[in-house]
Amino acid sequence: ALTEAVRIAAAIGYPRAAWRALAGLGDLARQGGRVAEVAQYASRRREVMAGAARSLADPELRRTLERST
Repeated sequence: ALTEAVRIAAAIGYPRAAWRALAGLGDLARQGGRVAEVAQYASRRREVMAGAARSLADPELRRTLERST
């Protein structure tokens, strides 16, 4: 379900939902001891937030979002 949530969130342009679903997938991977997957999901989360930051017109908001990831 979380993988599908990431796909749908990306399709409709809802980065917050994609970020949260990727966090859930990362947590599940961590609990399962799948270290490579944890790193993959963390990287994808950073990509989602970087894309969201680039979409912001306000430079201060952009910097704040970039610092939070």
